[in-house]
Amino acid sequence: MCMDTLNLEYLLHHPFPLVCLAGPTASGKSNLALKIAKKYNGVIINADSRQVYQGLPLLTAQPSLQDIQEVPHELYQYVPNKNPERTVMQWIVDVVQKVNECHRSGVLPILVGGSGFYIHALESGLSNIPLVPRIQEEDVLAKYPNHSLYEILEKVDKCSAKKIMIQDKQRILRALSIYFFTEKPLSFWQTFQKNTHLSQCLWYKIFIQVEKTLLKQRIQARFHLACSKGLYEEISNFPLIPDSPLSRSIGIKALKFSQHLGYFGVEAETMFLIETWRYAKRQRTWFQKYFIPNLTIQL
Repeated sequence: MCMDTLNLEYLLHHPFPLVCLAGPTASGKSNLALKIAKKYNGVIINADSRQVYQGLPLLTAQPSLQDIQEVPHELYQYVPNKNPERTVMQWIVDVVQKVNECHRSGVLPILVGGSGFYIHALESGLSNIPLVPRIQEEDVLAKYPNHSLYEILEKVDKCSAKKIMIQDKQRILRALSIYFFTEKPLSFWQTFQKNTHLSQCLWYKIFIQVEKTLLKQRIQARFHLACSKGLYEEISNFPLIPDSPLSRSIGIKALKFSQHLGYFGVEAETMFLIETWRYAKRQRTWFQKYFIPNLTIQL
């Protein structure tokens, strides 16, 4: 599939068109989004949960200055890297505003990112779940000694535990926070009618599916490119602050581990690539289950 064969002209006849471009990390979403935006007078809107934060532009693969000069980009690096983390609902409010601005201006909004849950929540809506403070991991473990966070979630909310991956500590803590502060499981609140957003839009969803070996090569190539642009200096100057959103970025602790060497050692690079590949596999699994595209691009 190339731009010459991708025809979105019919979409532009709808009063509220919306292109949504998804795929795992390093699959080429940003490059395709740029081509679509240039051809159809579009604005690229971020749908990546890490790219909303300021502080690690190379590690989080932010768009380059040249990209931003060529095509308008919205909702990138617009949130300070502070605790508490920005919620999905806050992001949805921001996206809806930007999409509406695009439609009023007569330009095509192009939603781009790898955060599947964010995209799903935007399209399908979120339940009216009460806003609760984030519970601390050590407080939960103190209540249930000799249990992991996931085992605790299985005890108090089996329904949610079945939907959340055992490695997804952030979502596990969110579900536990809701249970301990409301005394009702997340699955209870999710039974209520959802608030839907952008239902007036005609969605055109594109998924980029990359063959396993090629995706691994792309992840490694992107890492080496980031290193050539100053990734080591970026990581060295970045303070790991407990509970700050970017301090939980994929691979950052592995890279920080070799900071004292003055360069990224082989072990740190290997750990980083393994973590990133595991994340990419989780993304692919999630999208295959919950994302129904109008078009799948096979690479």
